[in-house]
Amino acid sequence: MKHILLLTLLLTALQASIGHITSVTGNATLVRSHQDSQISKGLLLLEKDLIKTSAQSKVQAILNDDTVITVGPKTEYLFEAFQDTGEIKVQMQIKRGFFKSVTGKIGKIAPERFKIKTQAASIGIRGTQFMAYVEDDTEIIGCIKGAIIVWTNSGLTFEVPAGKMLVYKGEEWSLKEIDVKIFAPVMLGMHLQQAPRQLLSTPDAQKQTLIDEQILNRRSSRIGTIVGDTLPVPPPPVQEPFDINLNVDNSTQPPPYNP
Repeated sequence: MKHILLLTLLLTALQASIGHITSVTGNATLVRSHQDSQISKGLLLLEKDLIKTSAQSKVQAILNDDTVITVGPKTEYLFEAFQDTGEIKVQMQIKRGFFKSVTGKIGKIAPERFKIKTQAASIGIRGTQFMAYVEDDTEIIGCIKGAIIVWTNSGLTFEVPAGKMLVYKGEEWSLKEIDVKIFAPVMLGMHLQQAPRQLLSTPDAQKQTLIDEQILNRRSSRIGTIVGDTLPVPPPPVQEPFDINLNVDNSTQPPPYNP
């Protein structure tokens, strides 16, 4: 059994890793080839991996091009495709829940090849930071820095600049000023209609919701070596506080791209 496990880990390490997990809070599951496993810090990500988080849980991953994805509570997030050489592309999908993205090198050299699908639209970038919340009848897509373009399934196109959010409700889309009171409850995994009013205005609750994150300030090695019983675990990353405040986003940025 031990040899089978090592062989499985070796085969995984030899596959093209697209990134790795840098932070986990609470319980989260990785679905790969129809098999579920517990997510832990340092886990290597592959194409087609699906992250599923439970209530009050969060996961953060950094892709090979330094794109950072933060997955919120009660969320399903799929890494469909990633290629950072040749025909560059990044394709991901949020099936439900909340995510925040800080785009990396691909956002600078090939933004037209970066797409994140929701249930009702597809999000493209202009080199940026943005986030979205998705449930069956509601979607909220907010831009923190830069700009995003949203193509809806109904054929509409919206450009969303920093400080704006696009809201989908009742099969209608509307562009509004971004509002931390909208995103605060969904970052905690609460349904919008369930969020008590005091949660929306309590500084302590917002601090708990918005700041408890981690982000890499440099890319670390992604593939270890297997010698005997040594498993392929990346070295500990350098981490700094990740502030997701919507008014002043002081997130540590990935290193600039130098071709």
